[in-house]
Amino acid sequence: MWCPNCESEKTRVVGTNKSYVVERYRKCSDCGYTFSTLESHRFDPKWSKNSEFSQQEADRMSQRRIR
Repeated sequence: MWCPNCESEKTRVVGTNKSYVVERYRKCSDCGYTFSTLESHRFDPKWSKNSEFSQQEADRMSQRRIR
């Protein structure tokens, strides 16, 4: 991960919040700048190989991951 302040590659994760999106708090080892990144997943029914797979099942699976 590149630091948005000094463009150094030396960053580390100092905290994480997990929910529907994963928010990671990072700190640059060179300049000390703290920033956050967001990671999320997207469900698109066209990507599913199984035509029986429904949005309710996808919601149920994502709820299970959060707990």
